[in-house]
Amino acid sequence: MNILCIADIHFGKINNEEEMYNALKKYFIGYANKVKPELIVICGDSYDTRVFTNSNANIYMNKFIDDCRSTGATIIIIEGTEAHDRHQINALSHYVSDKFFIVNTVTKLNVLGLKLLILPEEYVRNESYYEDYISDKYDFVFGHGMSSHVGFSGKTSDEIMVKPYVWNAKEMAKICKYYTVFGHIHTHSEYNKFIYTGSFSRLNFGEMEAKGFIHLKLENNKCSYEFIENKSAPKFTDVYESKMPDDVELLLNNLRGYQENNDFLRIIIDQSDDSKYNTIKGFVQTHKNCSIKRIADTSEKKIEKIADDIKEKQAVLHDKLSKYKNLSFMEITQKIAKDDYHVDISKEDINNVLNASD
Repeated sequence: MNILCIADIHFGKINNEEEMYNALKKYFIGYANKVKPELIVICGDSYDTRVFTNSNANIYMNKFIDDCRSTGATIIIIEGTEAHDRHQINALSHYVSDKFFIVNTVTKLNVLGLKLLILPEEYVRNESYYEDYISDKYDFVFGHGMSSHVGFSGKTSDEIMVKPYVWNAKEMAKICKYYTVFGHIHTHSEYNKFIYTGSFSRLNFGEMEAKGFIHLKLENNKCSYEFIENKSAPKFTDVYESKMPDDVELLLNNLRGYQENNDFLRIIIDQSDDSKYNTIKGFVQTHKNCSIKRIADTSEKKIEKIADDIKEKQAVLHDKLSKYKNLSFMEITQKIAKDDYHVDISKEDINNVLNASD
């Protein structure tokens, strides 16, 4: 049996729905037509946010679903993060049948001779919510959400949870015969038979790793998997102002080269150079795929200035402490009143203020 798993398409994220669909058509549907999967699982976050029915995001999502159905595979589509999918996959309910499943809540499914546990991301009050499910055994677990091994903090407890349930790969391995496959984390990984498919495409700066989907291959009671790369995933590139030339012509030539060879370019402003910044700002304003991000100036001059400011403040504080050294509270108060406000105040006056009822 062949099973294809894809997640985190995020239609509507970067306003390139047609390009996203074309990549899905070429790599995912093209691959599906070649291997003829019996099962396709979409592991959440098909949408990035709420969209209009006639938006490109919704139009191309529906086209993708039609293409998946045309492969003849049974399809399971899972609700993802509340802030992204927003239950919009329910609009596909007219397709629901014994070959098309929309899953919004924890569900056991028996499909194609396989026993499956489906785990959409849900906000639950305590771990007992899942007791009847995690006490059973399954061939595969499919879902969307967080597992503790990916580096995010989270815990399960009997207290009311602010965040969605956090799973544990080792515990899932005890109830799952083959693999647990999840969406949500955009980087593909595998730990203790817990697979994150990763996002199908690059959606943000910092996502340099390969993108794609998972092919599970079940044969002779054994299962293996392969990561299939989406080689047309757009390039998001960061460059630092401090690493670029000061000469205006050289700077513009560098920017043109980066802009033409990357789908999205972000210039990190990490130093204080108004002339250079203005050149970069002018370039960004005329190129839609470029942006600017400012970070703290970490140049040596900036660090030296901060150090000098600290030394100056320390010197002022030292002078004040020296001035009031060995003086009582009353004497310090009288001295401040005299030096800073040119007022003579007696100890009796100070006591009257301290003992006032208001």
